[in-house]
Amino acid sequence: IYRWNTETGETICNGDSLYTREDYEVSSDVGATWEKTGQYRIGTLVEEISRNCMSLQKIYKYEIDKTRWVCVGTTSYYYEVRYESSDGGNIFVKSEPEVIEKLTKEFACKPNIKWDYENDNIYSLKEADIMISDFSGIIYDFMFLCDKPVLYVNAELDLTPYDAWDIDGGKSIWQFKTLKETAIELKSEDFTNIKDIITNASKNPELQQKRLEAKKQAWMFQGRAQENVADFMIETLS
Repeated sequence: IYRWNTETGETICNGDSLYTREDYEVSSDVGATWEKTGQYRIGTLVEEISRNCMSLQKIYKYEIDKTRWVCVGTTSYYYEVRYESSDGGNIFVKSEPEVIEKLTKEFACKPNIKWDYENDNIYSLKEADIMISDFSGIIYDFMFLCDKPVLYVNAELDLTPYDAWDIDGGKSIWQFKTLKETAIELKSEDFTNIKDIITNASKNPELQQKRLEAKKQAWMFQGRAQENVADFMIETLS
């Protein structure tokens, strides 16, 4: 038997407006359980001119082209190229499977959202121009490996599990101190201006310099780790 399920809890865009999504379902056990057939239709209007469905404005990103330069007086500068996107750019989403499943249902009609199901994060890191994340070690992979800007949210975490908490309440934890210096905190009131924030972060030389300084601190004594550890053990035991 078949039915139209009008209470799926899912939504779909039609133009700039948001509607409920109704699925055509089939049951092989007299209605005890139902499965989607893949057919669906637009239901009732949820929100007219929805922000989830509105066409995105043009956004821009800037990159330095070190193969070209321009002269200003007697000084030469690398050429800065502006790239334009009329579709708002692609958004790569990486999260826990249950979060991905929920989001794919809500934003199924957004062609510029790319869902990352890979175990390895490096593919999305390579493609992305900027990261928006809560506190996670992946932030430093993105900054140090790719030298790209980060926007972070919910930075006030429970630091009691960290050993440094016993010393000064976690104030000296390097990761948290560095995050505030090398990235931009994103608050809920900033969401309406997110395009300008992303653009400014992408071309901020001060943030780039801070990232390079942090990388030098995090990756000290390159190529000498084994030697330094061995010297320390010998000195300590002798």
